[in-house]
Order: sequence, then structure tokens, then C-alpha cells
Amino acid sequence: MALVTASNLGAAVDKGFTVRPSGVSGVMNSIFVSAATKASKMLVAAASAAVATGEGERWRPMNMVRYLVMLTIWANVWVLRIILVILNELPSTSTKHEFVLATADRILTENIQLGHGELLEVNRAVLASGFSRTSELLRRALQRSSSITATWPSRVLSLLPLGPRLAAFYDGLRLCLGGLLPPAAAAALRSDKPHRRVTANADEWLEAEKLAHELLWITNKLRASSALGEAIVRWAFASGLASLSLAAHPRVQCPIVKITVLLLRELARGEWEAAREVRFGILALWLPLLCYASHGMTSPMLSGMEKWEMERVIEDLIAGLPWDDQEIILRNWLEDFSASDSDWPNLSRSFDRWCRYSRKLLCDA
Repeated sequence: MALVTASNLGAAVDKGFTVRPSGVSGVMNSIFVSAATKASKMLVAAASAAVATGEGERWRPMNMVRYLVMLTIWANVWVLRIILVILNELPSTSTKHEFVLATADRILTENIQLGHGELLEVNRAVLASGFSRTSELLRRALQRSSSITATWPSRVLSLLPLGPRLAAFYDGLRLCLGGLLPPAAAAALRSDKPHRRVTANADEWLEAEKLAHELLWITNKLRASSALGEAIVRWAFASGLASLSLAAHPRVQCPIVKITVLLLRELARGEWEAAREVRFGILALWLPLLCYASHGMTSPMLSGMEKWEMERVIEDLIAGLPWDDQEIILRNWLEDFSASDSDWPNLSRSFDRWCRYSRKLLCDA
């Protein structure tokens, strides 16, 4: 194999890593250009000068190739991270949203098709970071949308555990009292500027819906890259997002339910060992949403077969928990299932199994 001269190598690196400012992320562009220029100069110096390693040997062509591969992987990570950040920042009404999404999808798919271990690791790292960032942005969007129409008692209740459920109960009680009280007292219970607040709330739901669909897309890409482990752990501790999603718009709840189903199914496959806290947390936090989410939309969240399959998945996950954890999960499920209008998920088989086991323990004691 012919050796590459230092000048040609330097020109190739300069040509491959020239970055044009896009105006979206100028600071990161300048940092990347500076770092890439410095790296290329180091590579040219190592190839042309008599620079020795610790063992007294000069850089070989394979060392140069490895260094170029490292720079290529670094550039891949940088490009993907920038694209995912731009995707989050684009408004839901932007005509460029589909273009940016298709660009990210193409790069990720090509990395998977090449099958190189380093490129697959790039996908995992970038997507895991994107999942964390997007889920946090979604939580903030839901928090803003829920606080716009809330009265001050509702906001105080929202700070408590399962706060959105308590706040929704308070708002429902306030509306009921409004129909029973005299007009003057009922007016005091109503909002100050209803028209303004409803409009702002609609805008916030649009942003939350966009972020929820982006999070679902990232979750599917993580599954294609066999890297859902970190997403499962984060989902198991996302108490704020789980609580806020209970009172979210059905169009926002739909992708969140699909994400939960994907992660529960992956967890039940048992291909990696999950801690007890993770298995308990993801069931305790997200079973209420599965019970209360609106399932009567024009486009159903799940088909009948998918619902049946998920009931079996949830039953298997519950069966793998300690007895006291099962008690907490099933007690909360029974309360939520009884209060909701939905007949899914029906975990009566798990509940009956737990009751039989409890009787057996009591009789053996």
C-alpha cells in the first residue's frame, strides 16, 4: 500500500473537516473548527517530522489511519448532536422540521447498516443524550402548559406527590361548586382571563406534542441500536414527567404511552439485568398513565392484540418483583383502574395470584 505524503494528508484532513458557519450554533462551530485544525496539524507533524513514540518508533501508516478514524467518529458525534439539538429547537410549525428529522434518520440508519462497532457506539451515545435532553424539555413544556390555566391552590397541590391528580380533582370540585353557588361567589372561582389562558395553553400543548413525538422517534432509534437500557433507567425515575403526563392532552399522552409500552416490552425481554428499583419504578410511575390515558382517539394508541400482549408483559414484570413491591403496585393499580373509564390494563390475574400467595403466607405463619 502506497504511503500518503504529509502534504497530501494535511490537505485531505483540511478538506474533510472544513465547517461552514450555519448561524444556528456559531459557538460550537468555531470550537469544532479550532479543534479539528489543531488535530490536523498534529497529524501532519507526526507524519512529516521525526517524532518518536515512547518506544522509539515513528508513526506508521496504520497509526495515521486510526487517528483519522478517531477524527471521523468525533465528527459524526458532533454532527448528530447538533442535528438533534436543532430538532428540539425548531417550532412545531416549521417547514424544515421534517427535513432535519430525515437528515438525522439517514445518518443513524447508515451507521447501523455499516455495522461498525464504533459507529454503533456513536448512535448509542448521541441517542441516549438526546433522550435525556428531550424528556427534560417535554417535562418543562408540560409543566408550563399545566401552570398557565391553574389557580394558585392548583399550583400548590401540583408540588405534592401525584400533584396533577390532586390539582385536577380540585379543579373539578371548583367547577361543581361554581354551579351550586350564587353568581357572585361562582365568579370568584373562575379564572381572571380565560380567553388569553386557553390560547396560551393550546400553544403549549403543540410544543409538548412535538417533543413527545421526537422522544418516541429517539426511542425507536435506540431500540434499533440495541441501546434502550439507559432510556429504561431514566424512565423509571422520571417522576415529574409521569405525574404531569396524567393531565396532559390526549395527543401528548399518545406517544408517551407508546414509549412506555416499548420500554416495558424491552425490560420484560430480560436481555440485561435491571435493578429492583428500576423494575419497581417504571411500573409504579407509569401504570397510572396507562389506566387514565384517553384511548378513544381517532387513531387508537394500541390495537386489541397489543393491549393483550402488554397485559401479559406487565404481569410477568410484576411477578418478578418482591412480595411487598407487588402489594404496592397492585394496590395502586386497583385504585386507578377502578376510578378510570378504561378497561385496560386489566391485571386481575396478577392481583388474584398475589391474594392467593398472601393467604398462603398467612396460613404458614
